[in-house]
Amino acid sequence: MNKIIQWIIWSLIIIVVNLSAVLIAMFSLFGTQEGTSIFSLDYAIAIGIILVANFITIQLFFAIRNSHQKGFILGLIVAVLQAFSLYLLINTFLNLSIILIAVSIIAALVLLVIEIKNR
Repeated sequence: MNKIIQWIIWSLIIIVVNLSAVLIAMFSLFGTQEGTSIFSLDYAIAIGIILVANFITIQLFFAIRNSHQKGFILGLIVAVLQAFSLYLLINTFLNLSIILIAVSIIAALVLLVIEIKNR
């Protein structure tokens, strides 16, 4: 696969994953009282949601830089699963979406560790 196409796909994955992750993070801040310090647990949870959702984008970035084609394809499959499950969580809040999110995050973390070891 051409590197330019990989970078375009990577930028689209960043947009799709972060749109969903930011919406979920904003929803987690819904009950936060006005005037709460930015260093509170509520904001840490919101930032954690965004960081955990971006494990797959970091893995895809490393796979593109190292020209690791198989890692890119596997990361792309996990990213599509994660984007679908985050979208499903936002629209329907099914238990299946939570299970799919957990599976995609664990798979993204495993792929990220493998990609770092191969680096």
